[in-house]
Amino acid sequence: MSWQDTVRKDVSRVREVGYGGLFISTPDPSPVGTVLTLLLSVQEGEIRAGAIVRNIFPEEGMGVEFNEMGQEAFARLETLLTRLRLSMPSEKANPV
Repeated sequence: MSWQDTVRKDVSRVREVGYGGLFISTPDPSPVGTVLTLLLSVQEGEIRAGAIVRNIFPEEGMGVEFNEMGQEAFARLETLLTRLRLSMPSEKANPV
């Protein structure tokens, strides 16, 4: 994914993603409260969103909350999350 704030542009990996936001892996996270522009290029298409940095972990990354996303981008996010959920191995009870 690519992201930018008012000072820099960067490309990073996403460690977690959900309806409310995501965790961006970066060794130099932006400060809490920074407004970001995000672009995720995924199988479902481009997902563009605005976000705000809510927490940081130095040398690991930052948790961001989506604060702006169009209907089409949200629909792609829903499709992405469904695909990711279905691709996860299910936990089956072990017979006793």
